[in-house]
Amino acid sequence: MRPILWGIIVLVLSAIGWVISVVLNVVTLGSLRWVSNMFGIIALFSIPASVIWEIIRKKRVRPGD
Repeated sequence: MRPILWGIIVLVLSAIGWVISVVLNVVTLGSLRWVSNMFGIIALFSIPASVIWEIIRKKRVRPGD
């Protein structure tokens, strides 16, 4: 599967996790803030990382292949 698709999948999953963790954050009065931050950072870097991965993948493929 293409790296950009993996990036989109990770973005969607981390966005869902972020929404759930924000709800838990409100319920627990902020004690699970680190979980929200973790999902947010994963969502933030998933698309740029997959774009870089795609560029590296295209550069490594030989023209004859």
